[in-house]
Amino acid sequence: MSDSEDDFMSDKFLVDAPPPEPLNYSARRAKESLKSQRLGQAKNQLKLKDLEEQRRKEGLETSLFERFEDDRGNSKDKETAEEAGKGGNKAIEMMMKMGWKVGQGLGKKRSPSPPSRPSSSSRGGIGSKRLRLDDEHESDDEKNGQGHQGGLKDERERERESTGPRTEPIRISLWTRRKGLSARSPSPPPLPLNTANRNPDVLDNAKMEQLGRATEGFRDRQRVEWAEKERERKGKKARELLVEMDREKGFNFHPLHVLPFDPLGTLPRPLLKLIYPSQLDLLSPSPSGSPASSPSRSLPKLSTYGKEENISAAEKLREQLKRDMFTDLDLGIGQSGGEGEEEEEGVVRFGVEDSRVERLRREREREGEGGEREHKEEVDYKDMNWEEMVPGTKRVLSMDPATYLTFTVDQLRHEHLFCFWCAYKYKSYEEMEGPGGCPGEEEDDH
Repeated sequence: MSDSEDDFMSDKFLVDAPPPEPLNYSARRAKESLKSQRLGQAKNQLKLKDLEEQRRKEGLETSLFERFEDDRGNSKDKETAEEAGKGGNKAIEMMMKMGWKVGQGLGKKRSPSPPSRPSSSSRGGIGSKRLRLDDEHESDDEKNGQGHQGGLKDERERERESTGPRTEPIRISLWTRRKGLSARSPSPPPLPLNTANRNPDVLDNAKMEQLGRATEGFRDRQRVEWAEKERERKGKKARELLVEMDREKGFNFHPLHVLPFDPLGTLPRPLLKLIYPSQLDLLSPSPSGSPASSPSRSLPKLSTYGKEENISAAEKLREQLKRDMFTDLDLGIGQSGGEGEEEEEGVVRFGVEDSRVERLRREREREGEGGEREHKEEVDYKDMNWEEMVPGTKRVLSMDPATYLTFTVDQLRHEHLFCFWCAYKYKSYEEMEGPGGCPGEEEDDH
């Protein structure tokens, strides 16, 4: 590009619009009135949807033939008639010139079949055909004049009736299997009524009320079970926080460290000896291979806030049979093998499965871990007076999940200044109760 040409981005190509001339009062008033008039016309106009509906309705109600006749009747001279015919009715005009009339059908017309004349005799001899032809000629000669004209008129009337416009719409017919073309039957068919004039599938009012009560009862039970599981989950979380904070302060045990819905997993072994000595015999390892040392034996359930009442007699019997079965199996293994015939590690014998060898190895490892755990517990709880902890622990074991959660949350709040619902540990009691602190002690306050 040469230097003489102007840059396409320069300001020379911009058109300087002249500033608008100031309008006087009358011009501004006329402009505002025109604007308001156009705004009013726009508001008074029909919506496009309503206008389309109106035009569609008018078009469906108006016949093309009537419009063609109106156009021809309104046009007085020949030129206007020709102009009207050019608008869109030229095809109709051409068909009418060819002899077509409004209301007639298209295609070849069928003339109605003439009525058959009864013959004088069913059997005809020689010359019977000639006699019939002679009779027809005589009848044709007699029927001249008005008779012939009347027949033509009747034929034209019949043609007009047969080719007249259809007054009823064509009926919808569907193919229903082997029934042919027929009207559609209702599907599904209506239910038959019994002698009492009622639907047999409809339940009576008493059964409907009973069904409604059963449904509501099921929903209530599901709601209660879900709420109980949720409280147990929150109680476990609060118990973990309480144990951690108590041990930070030097307190190794508190009755609230025991979960009422999991006593065997949370009770210390010295306290378990005082409260549940029979359960301790099952948990303690036995080197003689007794049933107590079998890991497959299921422990009986402890009594926790009345849950044993909900177990049916069949379930209790089933659990007892299961425990007896495991006991017999373990006793059989211990008596048949003995201490001298105990399998050695890594030795494969006929009739002895590998899982049995592995199980014996796991039992020995578990016995060693049990001894170490007992020694560790004695070290942790060596200065504890367990006799004083028995009443408080029994009281905790008798609590339901909601009561246990309430006591644990209160213990965290008053002893450690920790709000379980806020999940925050405050520095002082004034900070927790003051403005900007904890909103309340209940979960709903948060």
